[in-house]
Amino acid sequence: MSVAVHLGAGIAVYSLTIDAPVLPEEKPIEMVLVAPELELPPPQAVTEPPPPEVVEPPPPEVAAIEPPPPPVIAQAIEEPVEAPPPPPPPPPKPKVAKPPKPVPPKPAAVAPANPAPVVPAVTAPPPAAVVAPPKPEGIPTAYAKDVRTKISRYAINKYPRAAVLKEQEGRIGYSLTLAPDGHVLGVEITKPSGFEALDNAAAEAVRNAGPYPALPSLGGTQYRLDGAIVYKLP
Repeated sequence: MSVAVHLGAGIAVYSLTIDAPVLPEEKPIEMVLVAPELELPPPQAVTEPPPPEVVEPPPPEVAAIEPPPPPVIAQAIEEPVEAPPPPPPPPPKPKVAKPPKPVPPKPAAVAPANPAPVVPAVTAPPPAAVVAPPKPEGIPTAYAKDVRTKISRYAINKYPRAAVLKEQEGRIGYSLTLAPDGHVLGVEITKPSGFEALDNAAAEAVRNAGPYPALPSLGGTQYRLDGAIVYKLP
C-alpha cells in the first residue's frame, strides 16, 4: 500500500512542472490487497483421554471362624486300689513218721482137696412173646372230609355279628373227638384266632354241625379229627 501511495504522489508532481500531452484517461489502478501467508503451526496430534481407571472394590473381609471347642466327655476315673498285703505263709506241718506196713504171714501149705463136680447151670426158658392187639385204623379220608365240610358250612352261616361289625377275621384250629356212632364226645380249640367271638363261634360250629354219621367198624372206642375254620369277610 505504501508503494502505491508514493507512485501516485510522483505522478502528481510531474504533472505540475511539465506540460505533457494529454494522455487518455487511464483506468484507475486497482489495488489488490493480498494478505500475507501466515505460517500455521503443524496440527497437533489429538490424544485420546486415558480410560477411567476401574477401581475394584476391596474384597470382603472374612472373619475367621474358630471351631467350637470339643465337647467335654465325662469319664469315670477308677482310683487305684491298693492290694492287701499277702497273708503270712502257714507254718510248716510237722512230719509224722508213717508206721511200718505189717507183713502178712505166709499161708501154710495145704494139701489140695478133692474138687466138687461141676454142675451145669440150668437156663430158664425164654418168656413167651406178648402179641399186641392190632391197632385200630385211622379215620377214612372220605369220612373226615364229610365232617369238615359240614362244620365249615355251619360256621359260614353263623358268622358272629359282633365280629362282622368289628371287621374281625381269623383262622381257628379245632380238635373233635367222636364216638364210633358219630356222637360228639369233646371239642377243643387248639389254635385260637385271638378274637373271642370267632373262637366261641368256631367251637359252637364244631359241636352243633352234626349229627355226624357213624364211623366204620375200626375197633376203637373214640376217634379224634383235627381241622380248621377260616372266617373271612367278603
